[in-house]
Amino acid sequence: FEMMQRLLARKDALGRLAKRVGARSSRERARLQQRSAALRERVESLRAAEMEEMRCFLPILESKRRRLATLEREAVEKGVSVHTDEIDDIDESGEPVQPRTP
Repeated sequence: FEMMQRLLARKDALGRLAKRVGARSSRERARLQQRSAALRERVESLRAAEMEEMRCFLPILESKRRRLATLEREAVEKGVSVHTDEIDDIDESGEPVQPRTP
């Protein structure tokens, strides 16, 4: 009979412990979900800001690409090679300097 009482008391103690652990686990899970949601919001905010910066920058980049294409066409029309592997440097007058052979 005494052994049965100890077993029942142990069962009750384990039941209380399981409830406490379950409650703590639920609280931790809720905190984790809140933290995850906050991080997702932050990531989305950063992505949106990054996209806005890109939207501002892309027109400038496209304008520079068009200008470069125009300059390359003009250079080709003047007989200047625009292949970068053939040009080592550009001198102070803006003329290409051919690579030196050792």
